[in-house]
Amino acid sequence: MRNLLTTQDQNFYRELILKEAYTRLAWKMKYSKEYPTTFTREKQPLLTLPPVVQTREKQPLRWSLSEAPLMRAASPQTKAALYRGLSNEGKGQGLYPRKRAQKHPEEKFDYPILSSWEYGWRLETFLIIFCSFIFLWKP
Repeated sequence: MRNLLTTQDQNFYRELILKEAYTRLAWKMKYSKEYPTTFTREKQPLLTLPPVVQTREKQPLRWSLSEAPLMRAASPQTKAALYRGLSNEGKGQGLYPRKRAQKHPEEKFDYPILSSWEYGWRLETFLIIFCSFIFLWKP
């Protein structure tokens, strides 16, 4: 059961389905006169559709997929780390990614981009509220 969803198996099933569809189509084209369909459909009156309502013009996207406008800009202190020292010494451009990686996703993004981030998003805020409620609550 473990090997059912590999890429190789998926490609095999895709090719199998396409081959079967082409075989059915070729048979139908070859033998359609000898074996006509046995049922006839009654012609139904054409339905009249309501007129199409013109919608507003779609606004163009403000950003393209090649950009990353979702991430907040780095703080001035983090940006200043880019220009202090050399990368060989572990400073400058070598230090910047490490400082940026130390921040939580909530500090770098306005909202969760991945669905896996939703489970812990703004957890510190919840903990502060929850802990203050526990200490203030008196049974």
